[in-house]
Amino acid sequence: MIIADALTSCVWALKNFCVRCCDRSCTLDARRTKKRTQQDYEEINYGPEIEMYEKYATMLVVALLAFTYGPGLPIMYLLAAVYFFVNYWTDKIMIFYNHRKPLYFDEMLALQTTKWLKVGVVLHFLVGLMMYSNSKILPVGEISTA
Repeated sequence: MIIADALTSCVWALKNFCVRCCDRSCTLDARRTKKRTQQDYEEINYGPEIEMYEKYATMLVVALLAFTYGPGLPIMYLLAAVYFFVNYWTDKIMIFYNHRKPLYFDEMLALQTTKWLKVGVVLHFLVGLMMYSNSKILPVGEISTA
């Protein structure tokens, strides 16, 4: 999941670059085009609109997985950190070079995500309590003094 999202974005950008290159007769001149209308030109040269709800949903899934299973599998924190690092830079580059600016984006999506992250903190506490109190996971033994 860490690489798949970034790889999909890179493949999409490469496809768009190839389409623009064919439209420009394999030159880097942005003024040269085979399109007849402004709308056709904009469809090729302005990438797709980024769907922020999908980005937020994916980030929320990764964060909640790390919160839930992190106490038992500490590597989940590292995997989540790597995912967020790769996702941040991939999205930043894709928004800057390939995607259109999101049109309908307000604070409601961020506020909803914050509410779910609060649920994730409670899950983190409860699952951690269950994992650490389970005697099969952390056996309780006598401490011997030497």
